[in-house]
Amino acid sequence: MVVPTLFDYEITNVLKGAGARGRKTETEAQEALKDFKLYAFQRIDFPPLQELTLQLALQHDRSAYDSAYVALAQRLGVWLFTGDRRLFNAVGGALSFVKWIGDYDFEAVPAERE
Repeated sequence: MVVPTLFDYEITNVLKGAGARGRKTETEAQEALKDFKLYAFQRIDFPPLQELTLQLALQHDRSAYDSAYVALAQRLGVWLFTGDRRLFNAVGGALSFVKWIGDYDFEAVPAERE
């Protein structure tokens, strides 16, 4: 999976929010962060995406944060699966590479070969 470098800030912020809202204890949030670090994400620096991010944010009235993911997918020529319904509703019709995660068929993913 490929993500913009701001992904790490967003994950940390989500866990902070879960702790502040009582959905996770501080210990659970710390453990979740440790678990998250086990996943192999390729992080792409933001500066090469900045102009396209701004363009997309202005065109679709989205935050620069959301638009960075869209810009990265567009630049790489890959699909962007999102669980953010507002983002999908705002850009999915205009940008066919943005997909709703609920439409993804996880059963169709081939098993890893040993």
